[in-house]
Amino acid sequence: MKNKFILFLSILLVFSTITAVAEGDGKGDVPPQPNPQQFSAKARIDGDSYIEVEPGQTGVISALVTVTTERDNYQPIIVSGNATASDTTSIYLENSYDEMTANTYGPYRNNGYYGPRDRFENSNYKEDTVGLTFRIKVPDTARAGSYPVTVNVFVDGASAGQFSSTVRVKSNGKAAFSKLDLSEVTVFPNPHDVSPGQMVVATVNVKNNTEYPVYNAEVKLEGMDKDGFTLLRDFNARTIETLNPGQERSFAFELGSAKNIKPGNYEFKVTLTYPNAAKEGDSSNERSFFLTVGSNPDKASALIIENLNVPSKTLYPGNQAKISFDVTNKGQSVAERVYIKSSVDGSGLVSRSVGQFFEEKINPGESKHYEFTYFATPASTTQNYPISFKVEYNDSYTNKEEPVVTEQVAGIFVSNPQKDDEGKDKKPSTPKLIIEKYSFEPRLPEAGNEFEMTLNFQNTNSKHEIRNIKITLSSMETTSDNSNTAGSNIFTPVDSSNTFFIDSIKPGQMVEKKIKMYTVPDAKAKTYQVTANFEYEDTQNNEYKASENIGIPVIQKSRLEIGEVQTQESFNAGDGAPLSVVFYNTGKVTLYNMMVRAESDDPSVEIQNPTYYIGNFVSGSTESHDCQINSFEPGTKKVKLIFSYEDSTGTKQEEVKEITYEVSEAPQFDPNEMGPDGMYPDGMGPGMEDEGFMGKVKNLAKKWYFWTILAAVAIAVIVIIRRSHHKKRDKELTLDE
Repeated sequence: MKNKFILFLSILLVFSTITAVAEGDGKGDVPPQPNPQQFSAKARIDGDSYIEVEPGQTGVISALVTVTTERDNYQPIIVSGNATASDTTSIYLENSYDEMTANTYGPYRNNGYYGPRDRFENSNYKEDTVGLTFRIKVPDTARAGSYPVTVNVFVDGASAGQFSSTVRVKSNGKAAFSKLDLSEVTVFPNPHDVSPGQMVVATVNVKNNTEYPVYNAEVKLEGMDKDGFTLLRDFNARTIETLNPGQERSFAFELGSAKNIKPGNYEFKVTLTYPNAAKEGDSSNERSFFLTVGSNPDKASALIIENLNVPSKTLYPGNQAKISFDVTNKGQSVAERVYIKSSVDGSGLVSRSVGQFFEEKINPGESKHYEFTYFATPASTTQNYPISFKVEYNDSYTNKEEPVVTEQVAGIFVSNPQKDDEGKDKKPSTPKLIIEKYSFEPRLPEAGNEFEMTLNFQNTNSKHEIRNIKITLSSMETTSDNSNTAGSNIFTPVDSSNTFFIDSIKPGQMVEKKIKMYTVPDAKAKTYQVTANFEYEDTQNNEYKASENIGIPVIQKSRLEIGEVQTQESFNAGDGAPLSVVFYNTGKVTLYNMMVRAESDDPSVEIQNPTYYIGNFVSGSTESHDCQINSFEPGTKKVKLIFSYEDSTGTKQEEVKEITYEVSEAPQFDPNEMGPDGMYPDGMGPGMEDEGFMGKVKNLAKKWYFWTILAAVAIAVIVIIRRSHHKKRDKELTLDE
């Protein structure tokens, strides 16, 4: 029974010892606290000012500190130091702190001293020298060069001074393989067909195909210009702090072309610069790419003359009349260096205003108003004076050498009958038929649709009636050879022919005629010229012929077809649902700056990959967009898909599709219920227990000192038991005697 009690005490001793050791385990080495001294101490520091270390090796900066004191006792002095490096990527300190104890003793005394007797006996020695060391690790990829390290020294917690050391890193042949690869630049959408005002995205990849990491690499894009391409967001220089072996990084630069950008090739350069550990300085790699801005009639400027206002009354010698009109840019780009000119056939009608106007530019959708004044001279004759209005302009986008010309003809009738000797008219004036004005409904006819054209015909003669008027409309424009309506006219009358008849028009009066026209579906967006040919007679049955030109602007209507949205309209909070939608350009024209974006007014809704920029969405094309809809709160959530683009007239269009989601509460998990993976919600598997006393014992069993202490205790127990057996046996022998 006594032996069992001894064994029980021994086991308790073991566990109490283990517990004491376990509580101290993992706290690290705590440096001794400095002792406050009631005496003065001086220190002299001798440190390494320069060491050389090869990449991949460790160097040591040493400091010898000699401490001198005035005291006469045996207390030690704590000498410590810390080191700091300004560049922690090329070198780093394995230990930035070190301390030693200096023993400075006074004269030898009989009543005790500590230290070698042969050193201090019969002397007044009061100084000691200790050494501090700081280990410097240099990575394999460190750049060759010199790196400063500062060492601060403290004696009993007070600053004793500092010194500077330089770590010289030698070049390493292996580090020469730390070379980064720069991929070819990819551009989306087409880099060879960029339109003014369009956005393009240039992407480049950087990969480390070596065995060593590379630090502080820089990717930079150059070639931007305010009149060409500009960076839309972020910066043109990006930094890679660390690129590990085998790691790859992708960089995207969003570029926008200027509205008035000139056609041609624009060069850009991507430069990769990074530190090279094998030499002084940096290494670099470059990639160039080009963006081409070409000619595109669909995106060209288009100036037209509209709202032409011609005086309907007859003009007599000595009087003047005004003609006014608007010049409007119906195109997609800026019209530059615009000249508006007028010219009159004959000398009887002259201009009393500026002969021409000049505009530096007319922007898309912009309209400007002009007026010209004309005077009938005494030398004028009775006739209709045709006036030509010509607009000349340059379109930088179509890259034409000759200016683009738009022309419109109007007429002013002048009455000045010649008198004979008796004061009578020598010859009756000739009756003239003109188109006084014309209009369209709708104002801009669409290709593939009908429109109504209103024509106002005027008899400019103030005395004579005209009769048997035949008017024929004709157009020389035909559709392209590769269209379904090749060889046909652009305009076709509806429910009538292109010829109509007016019985008579009295002097100075007007007759209004309306005709429905149909525009072929594949007509290009521009202004077409239609000619009205007149045949009529006067009261004396004299036959006359004349013609007038009519300008009809045609636009192509854009059509975007949105397919069915594929998504999961109910999900649990935190799970999310994928969304996919397909859309088609079913129209005849390109949709410009096409973009799809998903958004929600609910702040609890999070959308991954919300925006997709297509750019030029050509006719007949199909695209799709995929994103992820997430919400961490239950309830009814609404998400809008917004499709935006610019049509052939430059007008911004938007189509919106709304999707409703029902988000449910996330299911609650029973902590006592095993999941399908055989694990409980708290991460414990079957048969696993929370770490308690036995868990701590298992952890201690992994420590070397656990077995050392256990062996020592076991030996002690064996010795105690054996001694107990010997005493019992001796006692039994004594009793036997």
